[in-house]
Amino acid sequence: MPHLAAAQAIKLHKKTTAQGEIVRTPYITHAEFEATAVGGKALSSKSSGKKATLGDLVAVTSLDEVTRLLGEPEDLHHGTDPWGTVRAYLHYEGMLLDYIKNDKDDPKSKYELRDIDLTSSDWSFTVSGTQLRPGMTAGQLSPAVRKTLDEDFSKSIDAIGVIVIGKPGTAKQAKWGRKLQGDAQIQIWVNGGIVDKVRFTRVY
Repeated sequence: MPHLAAAQAIKLHKKTTAQGEIVRTPYITHAEFEATAVGGKALSSKSSGKKATLGDLVAVTSLDEVTRLLGEPEDLHHGTDPWGTVRAYLHYEGMLLDYIKNDKDDPKSKYELRDIDLTSSDWSFTVSGTQLRPGMTAGQLSPAVRKTLDEDFSKSIDAIGVIVIGKPGTAKQAKWGRKLQGDAQIQIWVNGGIVDKVRFTRVY
């Protein structure tokens, strides 16, 4: 299993366990997550021109809505498993979006975002003015979070930093750690001291 790496986060929740250990969890509020901009040099001129956010890409229910936000992908691949679950992969140069529809035969079943992987420095997530993108050095990640971990990030290989996304309407409660959810997060993958992937992921 990879070690946790420093993650560039807006806030840091601290909790002391029954054993006296201090656990520090980087997090952003749900409102900050919804406003997180998805940007890149490779954005198609065929897109709507609207600045896409993570909130927009989570809210869509059809692939047409995705292409209106980001333009036509280089490649679109569909696959259906034996249980009728549909997976759709939209590949842009340096970015891959993974959508899932739970029942291909149910007209009420809509596409839901599962993952976004950024693998090129041409793409980024911008959280409240803070940019997260491949190609950053570990030294550009949040010092406050780096100090919480015993790790030499300049030499770390296959390390992952995690920013947890708070539940809706919990900006104040989140500082006490009562409303953090583990099923939606932004991950920063570090290899040899360089960020080589930034991922938004939802666990189903």
